[in-house]
Amino acid sequence: YAAGSSGADSLSVRESGPGSHDLSGTVAQQIRAAFDALKSTLTNANIRLIQSAVDRYAADNNGAFPANASPATLDAYLDGWPVNPWHVGPMATDSTIQGNCQYTRSGTGYSITAYITDGAAGDTVDDTWAKQAQAVRVGLKNFAGQANVQVIKEYVDEWKAAHGGTPPTVIELAKAGAAGTPHAWWPVNPRTSAAMVNADAMGDFQYTPGVGGAYTLTVKQLPDAFYTEYYTAQ
Repeated sequence: YAAGSSGADSLSVRESGPGSHDLSGTVAQQIRAAFDALKSTLTNANIRLIQSAVDRYAADNNGAFPANASPATLDAYLDGWPVNPWHVGPMATDSTIQGNCQYTRSGTGYSITAYITDGAAGDTVDDTWAKQAQAVRVGLKNFAGQANVQVIKEYVDEWKAAHGGTPPTVIELAKAGAAGTPHAWWPVNPRTSAAMVNADAMGDFQYTPGVGGAYTLTVKQLPDAFYTEYYTAQ
């Protein structure tokens, strides 16, 4: 059976077996192209969902991006895993088949490339926004560390005033030490959320009592081009 007319908008229908029909012609090809375009758009949108999950993972892991972008690693950061619009299954993140994507770690960053109609490369997203957000968080944590070490300085100066100008010992200047226990609140390391201790670790303080009432008190800051490595309590 055949029906149709000649011309740019023609559509022919040929019966090739019981219950089977072969569609060919310009209209059918346009319909397929339109569906492929929609699926490509969806695939490009899906990698942005995965990007958001990767960035949220990094926010929870001190800026470290995941080794892979599998559902097992990132599913907790998405309400539902993106679907491959061609194969109607979970979108793979290590495949160049149309509807999937390729997640690549590169040094301290990452990129995700979508693969669209016929496996052509689509959009690519990367760590640009995550690193900008991370820089803001680093700055806020450094400010918090600076503020916290100023509080510890107040505790040291209070101790000195009550002990004839002698600063506390290293053991005394601790949350559970003689200089710490009189205070209801002890500053926390903004990186670990644990009580600050006298250690050369990011977010902790470094305290050394000297002679004649002198002492040094610094906080080690998170690496950032805008900050020196150590901040000295003022």
